[in-house]
Amino acid sequence: MAAFLRLSLLLTLILFSVNTSSCLYEDQVGLMDWHQQYIGKVKHAIFHTQIAGRKRVVVSTEENAIASLDLRRGDIFWRRVLGANDTIDETDIALGKYVITLSSGGSILRVWNLPDGQMVWESFLSGSKPSKTFLAMDFKMDKDNIIFVYSGGCLHAISSIDGEVVWKRELTTERYLVLQLRDSENLSAMVISYWDGEISFHQIHIPDLVPDSFGVARILPTKLAGVFALKTDSLIVFFRLIAAFSDPFAFSKGQKAFALVQHEGNRIQLTVKLDNGWTNNLLEESFEMDTQRGFVQKVFINNYIRTDRSHGFRALIVMEDHSLLLLQQGEIVWSREDGLSSVIDLATSELPGEKDGVSVAKVEHNLFEWLKGHILKLKGSSMLASPDDIVAIQGMRLKSSEKSNMTRDHNGFRKLLIVLTRAGKLFALHTGDGRVVWSLLLPSLRKSEACQYSTGLNICQWRVPHHHAMDENPSILIVGRCGLGSDALGLNSLSLAHSIAQVIPLPFTDSGEQRLHLLIDADGLAHLYPRTFEALKIFQIELPNIYWYSVETEKDIIRGYAIHSNCMTDEFCFTTRVSWSIVFPSESEKIISTATRKLNEVFSENWVVYHYLNLRAYKYEISDNKDVWKLFLGKHNLTSPISSYSWPEVVMKSQSYFFPNSVKTMDVTSTAKGITSKRLLIGTIGDQVLALDKRYLDSRQSTNPTQAEKEEGIIPLTDPLPIIPQSYVTHSLQVEGFRGILTVPTKVESTTLVFVYGMELFSTRIAPSRTYDSLMEDFNYALLLITIVALIAAIFVTWVLSEKKELREKWR
Repeated sequence: MAAFLRLSLLLTLILFSVNTSSCLYEDQVGLMDWHQQYIGKVKHAIFHTQIAGRKRVVVSTEENAIASLDLRRGDIFWRRVLGANDTIDETDIALGKYVITLSSGGSILRVWNLPDGQMVWESFLSGSKPSKTFLAMDFKMDKDNIIFVYSGGCLHAISSIDGEVVWKRELTTERYLVLQLRDSENLSAMVISYWDGEISFHQIHIPDLVPDSFGVARILPTKLAGVFALKTDSLIVFFRLIAAFSDPFAFSKGQKAFALVQHEGNRIQLTVKLDNGWTNNLLEESFEMDTQRGFVQKVFINNYIRTDRSHGFRALIVMEDHSLLLLQQGEIVWSREDGLSSVIDLATSELPGEKDGVSVAKVEHNLFEWLKGHILKLKGSSMLASPDDIVAIQGMRLKSSEKSNMTRDHNGFRKLLIVLTRAGKLFALHTGDGRVVWSLLLPSLRKSEACQYSTGLNICQWRVPHHHAMDENPSILIVGRCGLGSDALGLNSLSLAHSIAQVIPLPFTDSGEQRLHLLIDADGLAHLYPRTFEALKIFQIELPNIYWYSVETEKDIIRGYAIHSNCMTDEFCFTTRVSWSIVFPSESEKIISTATRKLNEVFSENWVVYHYLNLRAYKYEISDNKDVWKLFLGKHNLTSPISSYSWPEVVMKSQSYFFPNSVKTMDVTSTAKGITSKRLLIGTIGDQVLALDKRYLDSRQSTNPTQAEKEEGIIPLTDPLPIIPQSYVTHSLQVEGFRGILTVPTKVESTTLVFVYGMELFSTRIAPSRTYDSLMEDFNYALLLITIVALIAAIFVTWVLSEKKELREKWR
């Protein structure tokens, strides 16, 4: 009996000892992570709809990307991202199998394969002066064709075979045809346009625009974008352009057409006209449009021949929120949320709690599904599952994980990821699968007559309900700026009369769980929000304990501030004073970036890690350097007595380690209590994220650690930091245009949520010290159940045999 219990206990220990590796199996993909690809705001589009081959559209974007999209679904066939400063100027398709791009102000010409996006060749062009760019081609099949490029004040002729410059001519004059004509007798305006090498004339009658007008009509310039003024002898009328026009395209022999899109409430009107016939419409369709997408900014049109030999049209439109939509035959065929490629800031928020008396699991799973699931798991554990069973198990895992439910879970894995984009739109993404739960185009961040240059700055936690305020909805604070400089006026739901140079979240909340914030303007004044007397009372009590700092990267100065006194004109405004400052020598040092302790940590360690290029050894290194500590902590007298009113002597150690990669950014994992060992998250130049155990960066390391140090977890010192392929958080994926990392603690102390954003979005969760306080998603419940049943059966059989043995002994 005892031997059997020991054997059962050993089996149980083995069962709970599995899954100790940090690797990811193929069937685990998608259980804890998701990856979304975007291309950015489209600025050029060329359709490729030949009968043979896939129907696609080739686009170039403001994110310096060129991509080939499937016209049927909007999926990405391939995508190539150029450098951050390699702006795409022109794009075209040649011979039905090559994509040609002109970029960097017309200085780089590239040719790509249309099917797979592989670069064929690139050519570097030079010019004597900056100028507009122009790309034209004279292609014929099976010949050495010429590509004409005008850039840098020069006309280049480039061979299409290898990109060699055949000849180059400098042009001394440039001609731009922009004419405005007036007809005072007939009250009409003649607009002359230069389109695709041809000149077209369009006559607009003033009485159609301005009824009851007479006299000579003049167009007056205004400072408002998209607005012009028409002045006659009797009145001045302002017009706002709310239509988007496409480039002209060949419609039939000798004829060209164009498309325009106009807004009519929550619908848009798509109209296709001939360039020489404004009265007849080739197409007129109306589409219902989500108002949160804003206005149409660009439209690209493609015509095709239907099976009945009639003309059909499809339109690719770019919306104000940078989304991309394909319109065809009166409906939206597909849409892409490419505004998510330009994330400015992001934060997380809690989902609503599950209602009392309602169990999501009971609603979604019945008894039959439960039994079927356990049978499939048992077949998978016993290696008897067929390929169809493996697919069913994978789908069942994704469904049973309940990661997409719209209620919060007890582990804190399900949240809302609040994302602010450059277009001024706010997205709420579900952390389980990345889908858009809701979106909002912020009115205060939209381009308007009152603010031509509105930009978003930050997302701050405004209300995080807990305790007595759990019934309140969580809310966030969006801070923006109207203007280009740091002294521009601030924006939020209110129209602020002051600028916003810095946002300081304070560790205090009012009775409604609203967090107090200080908005620092360009004059150094601090403004308290929310502007309530309750918040003001709390702030005045904590006034002596409020300090903050600012980093002036242009001057290489760090300054610390404190509150000085109230402003004379506003009781929620306070003057500030400089309490300390650090000036870096500008000739030898430059502030690149700064970091500080996270607000959600209740416990933190005092360690600084930074990455740099060692110019002497000419290699990248990561260091925990004592000179940085001296900078902040200063030098102290070793003979001075220890006092609670002064700093004690700080023992500082440092180490430097060889790191083979260049680094874009670094962050660190954060957990609910700060107890779990940390991992350093390193964003490499290859657009991947590496999770490095902090123990490798312990400055107490030595080549031969003592037994006491080994028991403490200190590992032997190694100069090159170990790069284990399984330690990449992003696995084998690349997050193109990678810009930042956000780490969020969960309710489970062992686990951290990690979000990586750039041109793409990636989300996963990691456990730096293993999941010591929870079971894995793929925990083998079937094997556990078999072990328990076998153990109970063995106990019962052993008990029966023991009773019989005892009975026989009594009869002796």
